[in-house]
Amino acid sequence: MIVSICLATYNGENYIIEQLNSILNQKFIKNIGVELEIIISDDNSNDQTLNIIKKFNDSRIKIFEHTKKKYKNYNSLISANKNFVML
Repeated sequence: MIVSICLATYNGENYIIEQLNSILNQKFIKNIGVELEIIISDDNSNDQTLNIIKKFNDSRIKIFEHTKKKYKNYNSLISANKNFVML
């Protein structure tokens, strides 16, 4: 069984390490044979959020970066309710 956890990030450098460590180190996941993936949708953070996430270098983490280059109708922030629609 695969469990997907979706996170929306925007300038979360103060919290992302603790949050990801908490998810990645869940013991029950290993004990019952669950495969984990973390899908991160970043809303064009301008702090170190993405760099911190990338330093984890963990294949279970999938990052989607929302930027003006990627989406031509991108104005600024895409908002929480639309964050995963653009994946």
